[in-house]
Amino acid sequence: MNTRVLLAGPAPLLEAATSRLGHLDLTCAADGAALFEAFVTEARSARSPALVVIDLHLERISGPGVIQAIRAVERAWSRRPTPILIYAAQPADAELKAFIASVGQTVHLERPGQAPVVDQAARLQVAVDRLLTQLRGA
Repeated sequence: MNTRVLLAGPAPLLEAATSRLGHLDLTCAADGAALFEAFVTEARSARSPALVVIDLHLERISGPGVIQAIRAVERAWSRRPTPILIYAAQPADAELKAFIASVGQTVHLERPGQAPVVDQAARLQVAVDRLLTQLRGA
């Protein structure tokens, strides 16, 4: 069973998520470019990630930019789309919903930005565990 997860988001969330998601094969990236580099490395190996978790507002490459780059690599290499969870402190407005529909295999979960980071990490853990369970059944 593949439990490989790539995660990029705010540093405090990454720290809290690392302890909450310790039961997974987790790679955390400090920014969008690092996440994309990790994805390409994984895609070249036999261990592609089961899930990518990404914030919309990342340094160097934005969340949407990373998602588009991931999808471009998948198309170029004839790969199935990797499931992506956008975990961002903003609601899914019409523009974000249209983006999600255009890239496929992507869902959004609003991160409660005002909540303590441990609560944000707990919410993320529940979502990741549920998604991985659903993906195993697919």
